[in-house]
Amino acid sequence: MFFVSPRDYARTLCTIYTGWFKDGGVTDVRRVESISRKQPGLVNFDVDVSPDGSTLIFVDSRFKPGSGPQFAHLVLAVWDGTNFVRSPDSDHLLASVNQAGLNYAPTISASRRTLFFTRFDPRAGFQGPQIYRATRPTVTVPFDPPEHLAGLGDYVEGTALGPGERLLYFHRQDGGKFHLYVISLR
Repeated sequence: MFFVSPRDYARTLCTIYTGWFKDGGVTDVRRVESISRKQPGLVNFDVDVSPDGSTLIFVDSRFKPGSGPQFAHLVLAVWDGTNFVRSPDSDHLLASVNQAGLNYAPTISASRRTLFFTRFDPRAGFQGPQIYRATRPTVTVPFDPPEHLAGLGDYVEGTALGPGERLLYFHRQDGGKFHLYVISLR
């Protein structure tokens, strides 16, 4: 499994970790240092791995002390046989996805041709973050411009695909509380 923790960021400038999940616990926890830019103020978060383990997608962000992120862009990393490394084509493949707003909470499909993510962009006229879907015909070409999944609510984020990729789970803020929701994709 992969997860995010700022536990040792001040010393390592890394926030993404991996470990083995078994019997309700995680063992052999280690940093995924090979994807960190190792620059103070740059933070990685919201990580997802393709079901075949070949692709990792995560967020590059810069935080200004005392405020939220100045930018948040999705990044693709590929398995090189030993580590995940940033794909040299990441910027090109995700250009249409990262063109506006703060982009985070990625979920990549088993085919690696469909990407769900959250975008917060006040200029788009939404009150809060929204969920988008981007597709591409093959894994070697860039994602097409993303489409907004309309009608899910004013503040929705954090997707996860269900078994068979027929369901999309997400959370929505209702008043002051968050609730989990699911929609059918077919």
